[in-house]
Amino acid sequence: IIPPIVNEQRMLERKIADIIAVELGYSEVYNYSFVSFGQIQKMGDEAAKYIELDNPLSKEKPYLRRNLLMNLMENLAKNIEYYDEVKIFEVGKTFKAEATGARAKTNSDELLPLQDTWITAVRAKKKDSTPFWQARRILETVFARLNVQFDVSSVMEKIQPWEHSSRSALFSCFNKVIGIISEVNPITANNFGIQNRVAFVSINLSKLSELLIEHKADAKYRQLPTYPEVIRDLAFLVK
Repeated sequence: IIPPIVNEQRMLERKIADIIAVELGYSEVYNYSFVSFGQIQKMGDEAAKYIELDNPLSKEKPYLRRNLLMNLMENLAKNIEYYDEVKIFEVGKTFKAEATGARAKTNSDELLPLQDTWITAVRAKKKDSTPFWQARRILETVFARLNVQFDVSSVMEKIQPWEHSSRSALFSCFNKVIGIISEVNPITANNFGIQNRVAFVSINLSKLSELLIEHKADAKYRQLPTYPEVIRDLAFLVK
């Protein structure tokens, strides 16, 4: 019996999801890929950029999402009223018509819209003044477990309407930008009825998976030291 082909991206999705859920205490949520015109307006975005379905499951939500954040903001708004802290995340596809993705069929010239898989985690806590650094902790934990270096850059060519103008940063892996860490613009949070500061981190799992596969050969075995370094050595005299 031939074993099935290993789906590296799916394994990466579950590994990162387990890290965020088990180690950091976030709850995974599942949303449909559809969004409404009202959600787009609350985000400060333009409906013309979204793919509109001819036969949507619900007439209230005829558009395909371009990010996971807008549905998570609705989840957050429904829960923060009852809890002092809400930590949730989602894994799912986004849809962008301006970029081309896979072929519609084998040997077909028709190309589908770009459908990258992302993971987005959102956190809000009442009276919290450091949500950005709490979101950064997700990055530090995830990449430490993956044993991969990442770099954060505060230089952004364009800030989206829902991103905070001074508390946003892109992060990269192997010199390729793969996501963003940011506080939510207070105007956007208020549009969803959220009075607390909100932070989120979004990782493009499709890109990260490709990079990890590409640089897999770079990983080298390093023998553990016989006498490991001790960062702090304490001695006590007990009488």
